Amino acid sequence: MSSKRAGEQSIDMGAQYFSIRHQGFRHFLESKAGNASWGIWEGHFQDRDETGLWRPSSREARHVGIPRMSAITRALSRELDVSTRQRIIELSRTDSERWLITSEADGSLEREEHGEFDAVLLTAPVQQCRDLLNNSALASLADELNRPDFELQPCWAVALHFSGDAEFPTDGGKLEHPVLGWVANNSSKAGRQEEGEGQWLVLHATAEWSERNREASAEDVIREMTASFLDIIQAEQQPDQSLAHRWLYAKAGRAGAGSFWWPEHRLGVAGDWLNGGRVEAAWESATDLVGRLTGWAPDKSG
Repeated sequence: MSSKRAGEQSIDMGAQYFSIRHQGFRHFLESKAGNASWGIWEGHFQDRDETGLWRPSSREARHVGIPRMSAITRALSRELDVSTRQRIIELSRTDSERWLITSEADGSLEREEHGEFDAVLLTAPVQQCRDLLNNSALASLADELNRPDFELQPCWAVALHFSGDAEFPTDGGKLEHPVLGWVANNSSKAGRQEEGEGQWLVLHATAEWSERNREASAEDVIREMTASFLDIIQAEQQPDQSLAHRWLYAKAGRAGAGSFWWPEHRLGVAGDWLNGGRVEAAWESATDLVGRLTGWAPDKSG
């Protein structure tokens, strides 16, 4: 649910919207994030098939963070003590069977130890969870996460700004195209209308194209994805601003594992990738892990 700054403006580069299929998720957002941080995306949605025809998308309500997707995560974390720009590289146990966490500060090789903790919950992408578990002499647990339906595929995202109306026929939609899998008019989302003149369009490449171009430069990616977009809308108007972001771990499979909790290790794993990759799936996985934790209490004897 990431947003990226471009001058005074903010563009949603990650998850473009979320749906609500479980009333428990709605209650969670209302009670923990507050209604001011999210709302309905009142847009016109169409998908483009392989023949180039535009067809109406599903009528499922699409919700967004206001004034940017990251407004929700900021609201959820406002009462938490969050330490950012720290890369966790190892987990270790103390003599009292509690956890120590070793980190490296961003851009530094200096290590720092944190703890002691009763339990550790991991919410990173599966590839990073496996790496951390292997680095922590927990290879058997890492092996349990080694399933094809857990794997996350990459996604290149490009944002383009047009000084005028790009004359795009939808505010958001999926594309059957060899390069582009999604296009959205970011400026049509709630709370974005006052962010300046013109339009910001967000393009997501397909997983297959992103994998083939995993190591391509941002300049090459912007050029090819922009050319594909202009070809689709049959326009010659060039964007006056552009930016790109490569998500190495973006698109999830159709796993339905819920979460992992190993009580003998006091270690758990949750994440959207365990439940199919939607935003709501992150909440579902976390809720499942909370259920596994119910009735468990730290051993106070240590």
